Amino acid sequence: MPLKASYFWVYLIFCLLTSCGEGIDGEALSLNKLGSNLEEDRSFNGEELAVAKRVCNSLRDKRSSLLDNKFNSTTFTLTQKRTDCDLVVTSQELTDVGINQGALGEPFKLEQTSNNKNFTEIILTNEDGILKNVCTQVLKGELPKIREVINDTSSMNIIFKTSDNLDSAFVFVGKKEFDSEGVEQFPINQEQRFKFLTTDSAGDFEGFTKEHLALELSCSTADKFIILQTILTTD
Repeated sequence: MPLKASYFWVYLIFCLLTSCGEGIDGEALSLNKLGSNLEEDRSFNGEELAVAKRVCNSLRDKRSSLLDNKFNSTTFTLTQKRTDCDLVVTSQELTDVGINQGALGEPFKLEQTSNNKNFTEIILTNEDGILKNVCTQVLKGELPKIREVINDTSSMNIIFKTSDNLDSAFVFVGKKEFDSEGVEQFPINQEQRFKFLTTDSAGDFEGFTKEHLALELSCSTADKFIILQTILTTD
């Protein structure tokens, strides 16, 4: 298959204080729902709500740790790999990043520590990032629904479950289209998976993302994607 200039988005793995294998795990491939439609809206079931509560409480605890400046002197080293649509690695680089809040009230970010700041990633908390709205509902004791409207043309499903013994959030983004009969549908063009450290054994790193998988449909077939694998260690 000829390579396209337009690549799939990213595949990220954040590994805190652990070692990571290379390549794509079988679960990552099985989760590929690109091109299928978003699930119909419904309320969280009991298992999903239980996982969401653990995740959102851990994200709230992480935000408190960030506000207490527990990680100001911590440097994280990320190994980034990018592939083309045929899964051939095209680049690999090491990046040292630190935690930065910026102006008061702005989200915490992982930012490159060198002057050439070409890497930045918003750190997920209960008040920042893609899980903000659902965590607001969960922490208020409300029962969320899996469908969330992003804008006039896009919506997403957020589904919580346990994956590899880790509490996880799965995010599927669909863009609104109409079929030949004029029926509204939302084919998935982006999906993400977050695996969190939510137990007391995680220590100060409770609520941090251990693994982040992200796929975006921009190659000619839905089973091809670019990978950006990131291994995170601390000094």
